[in-house]
Amino acid sequence: MIQAVREQPWELQAYNEIKDLGVEAITGKKVLDVRLIRDMNIAANLARIFNDREQHRDEDGNVNWSEWESNNPEEADMLNHAAEEYEKWKNDKPWLE
Repeated sequence: MIQAVREQPWELQAYNEIKDLGVEAITGKKVLDVRLIRDMNIAANLARIFNDREQHRDEDGNVNWSEWESNNPEEADMLNHAAEEYEKWKNDKPWLE
């Protein structure tokens, strides 16, 4: 069975490519527009928050998302909102299943 490769949000892909290769090489422009900068920063922040949650351990060394969420309520809300938006986005792309 062939599995679809999970697509990375374009904003995060652009962020990573621009970080590696530079603005002009990726966009053909010398300067980024405000919307792209904002979208890339949001995607990068969400990736950072997700990784922080994944690496969080309680004092016994166990993964403990609920403890992380209670210590980081704003970040948890951001991840939950992003997950809801991702589900809406994914439902528009049945080939990702």
